[in-house]
Amino acid sequence: MEPEIHRSSTRHRVMAGLLLAILGAAAFLALEVLTRRLDAANALTLTSTRQAAEQTRAVGELFFAIVTTFAVVYALYLLILGVRILRARRYPTPDAWVLRDTPVVRGAAAKRRAWLAFGVAALILIFAFEFPRRGGEKMEKLLATALASED
Repeated sequence: MEPEIHRSSTRHRVMAGLLLAILGAAAFLALEVLTRRLDAANALTLTSTRQAAEQTRAVGELFFAIVTTFAVVYALYLLILGVRILRARRYPTPDAWVLRDTPVVRGAAAKRRAWLAFGVAALILIFAFEFPRRGGEKMEKLLATALASED
């Protein structure tokens, strides 16, 4: 018996390419904003270390907000995907967009994929909220050191 195949479509490949381009442009724009803000903070170091530290703190907070947002959105996608796999009892789900013809997995193997999606989503969520906290602590120590050396 031949395995069941979930067929891909050119339309879905084009849509996936457009989505990837949009996400890439958003990431590039975010990087550009962060770079310009850091350049502004760097220019401030010539006049006021305290203002430069505040500007750097603001850039760090923006960076952590961007990373957290992207991570949470991706984790939510994985949670939704896991639920849909469990409900459909197959992977890929019947209405999934695939980039190439994909063999359908059913039963226990599909359930394992759903739980894998849940596990990866949980790890991403832990990272999404722990990274800014720990990074913020490190940033505060660095800024405190820089400000202490000014005094």
